[in-house]
Amino acid sequence: NATALAVCSGVSALVRTLMRVAGARVILVNGALVCYVARGEKQLTLFLPENEPTRSTYAREAANALATLVTSGARRALLISDVSGENVKKSPFAPFLAEVGFVPTAMGYQLRSAARA
Repeated sequence: NATALAVCSGVSALVRTLMRVAGARVILVNGALVCYVARGEKQLTLFLPENEPTRSTYAREAANALATLVTSGARRALLISDVSGENVKKSPFAPFLAEVGFVPTAMGYQLRSAARA
């Protein structure tokens, strides 16, 4: 259940704000909820397991899925500013975003498509 996963990840207060709304997305890895992407796609809530190496594997898969939104052409750019209630730049998730091509900016971590329209 989502509440149990959130408590394990230390984001129990945030789980109350997660809603099924148009524009929101979820990322699943091996059938497990790993990431909730809020409408507007600037805020993420992560639900990562505590144990390594599964934690890093799931984080890497979530970062890949976010990057795919841009590399597939579904989005021209994606800006992540907040991860589980904290600034993305201070988040342990930041290196995973950088690994797939996101770059730090004044507003957060951003990935732009290679083709400019």
